[in-house]
Amino acid sequence: MRGGYIKLYRSIASNWINEPQRPRTYREAWEDILLSANWQETKVSIRGELLDCHPGQSLNSVSTWANRFGWSVDKVRHFFKLLKQDGSITIEGLKSTTRLTVCKWDIYQGEAPNSTRTEPSIYTEPDEENTPILNCCKSEDSDTIAPNSTRTEPELKPSPAPTNKEIKNLRKIGTTQFSPPQLSEITQYFIDFIKIRNNPLDPILEAELFEAFYASNGWKVGGNSMRDWKKAASGWLLRASRQSKSKNIKQMEVQGW
Repeated sequence: MRGGYIKLYRSIASNWINEPQRPRTYREAWEDILLSANWQETKVSIRGELLDCHPGQSLNSVSTWANRFGWSVDKVRHFFKLLKQDGSITIEGLKSTTRLTVCKWDIYQGEAPNSTRTEPSIYTEPDEENTPILNCCKSEDSDTIAPNSTRTEPELKPSPAPTNKEIKNLRKIGTTQFSPPQLSEITQYFIDFIKIRNNPLDPILEAELFEAFYASNGWKVGGNSMRDWKKAASGWLLRASRQSKSKNIKQMEVQGW
């Protein structure tokens, strides 16, 4: 059955039925945006900056959305571009994060008894003029729909199907993207690795050498972008251990041991 409404509580995002390890579909990503949107006026502190977060807005970096969706950053940007063209969201780049605003947020929220509402759709054509970010979303401070309320459903206008060019671009965009680790992460991994194997190597020195080497070549392995830095680190340590043992044997031979 198409049309109509259901109550969808935010707790569904943490339900066992979700599969976080699987990349989201476009529909699931849109639902995630709606579930993540703030429903009341609040303030959020991000990296020492106090930001206003109005109803229908969320404050997340593009990389955070990429992790949530299981996508690459490029695919997230492309998806947001489509939603902006459709008039479903607006995006505002801030110093420390990105503000995403769901347009006409009041349609997704509850209303007073006996009120009427029209059904939202991300498939309708965008407005001729861009709606200002802070004015396009006015919401009531409630996540529930009052009983006995009535709704009217307008005829929906489906947007054109994606072009072959857009489909090809989406296929080119990967579902994952490598994120270079911090030196502190590398050091801790090296400490744990060497401790387990009772290796005489200096974990701090080896971590610094590893980070310097791969950071200087753009985190590439054999000309290809690195996919798993921990596997590369394990190989690095095994080679370093083998070289250290070989050096010790030669020194013993020279000394006549």
